[in-house]
Amino acid sequence: SGWQHWQIVYQLEIFGQGDSQVWTIDFGQTDKPKLHKGDLGKINLYEGISSSEMSGLIEGTTSWDYVTLCGNYRTFNNIYRVTDGGFELPPEDKSNYALEPLMDIFPWDKDMDRRKFMRDVQRWKGNA
Repeated sequence: SGWQHWQIVYQLEIFGQGDSQVWTIDFGQTDKPKLHKGDLGKINLYEGISSSEMSGLIEGTTSWDYVTLCGNYRTFNNIYRVTDGGFELPPEDKSNYALEPLMDIFPWDKDMDRRKFMRDVQRWKGNA
């Protein structure tokens, strides 16, 4: 897969008010990738999200607009491969890997925005 080709080490951090929980998967291993509780120390793809927003995504009660604009989601990547005598960078079209796995699991689409809007309308109607 693209994740193994690029030797991606993915870390997901879910943070709360007092602490955070971290899980890491090393796709660069030759055997089957395994989920590790905690930090492996070397990562090249990171996603961090608040526990309340992760719960909202799972329950379908929030949208990516809200999650990202409120600063409750962070991501970074530094993906490349060392080859004989150089570096290989991924294709710009990102055709064989995803940079935001959570956005693949919980797609940012019109349906998500519509559900959020309709919940807001119901809340506003209740306060009118």
